[in-house]
Amino acid sequence: MRKRIVMLNGPARCGKDTLAEMLVQRHGFKHFKFTSSLKERVHGLYGMPDKPHDAFDSVKDEKRREFLGPRDAYIKVWEKYLVPMHGEGILIDDLIDKIDNGKDEKIVISDVGFDREANAIFTYYGDQAMLIKLQRTGCDFRNDIRAYVDKKTAMVHGKKGLACRQGLIVNNGTKDELLNQFKYCYNAMYQEILYDQL
Repeated sequence: MRKRIVMLNGPARCGKDTLAEMLVQRHGFKHFKFTSSLKERVHGLYGMPDKPHDAFDSVKDEKRREFLGPRDAYIKVWEKYLVPMHGEGILIDDLIDKIDNGKDEKIVISDVGFDREANAIFTYYGDQAMLIKLQRTGCDFRNDIRAYVDKKTAMVHGKKGLACRQGLIVNNGTKDELLNQFKYCYNAMYQEILYDQL
């Protein structure tokens, strides 16, 4: 089975999750995030193993009775325990395992923010993967540890030699315009039409 792995890269509020959810609903994609396994691990450490990874997304900066503040807890567990014990690649390895163990052919990863994440996906999946950078007026990476992925990371050795598997979407319009821009990039890179599922 040939997979299609779409990585979305951009600052907060630029439309990554919006686009990912449209791809899930209209085109049958499976939505993944690198941070999901981190959040699930932290919830388990705090005695909440049944809380889904997105349980605290809407209040991630608020102090909670359950634990510090969700974002603070995720960062502390990442920095103090997971990286020293398992290395920075643990979330990447977790995500690749989830993708490989699933039957889904079309995958969207909506939280790519580091070269190492994109590079690992490109290295593992080759020309099955593509990177879409999203820009939106007023959105930037100020006060964020993430950034735009370096263009060199999107250079992939495929069947036809070295190719750039990267597109850019400027998301200053409607949701339908966002989806149409994505379809254009997808069709150009994979040479196949992405039809709506009814």
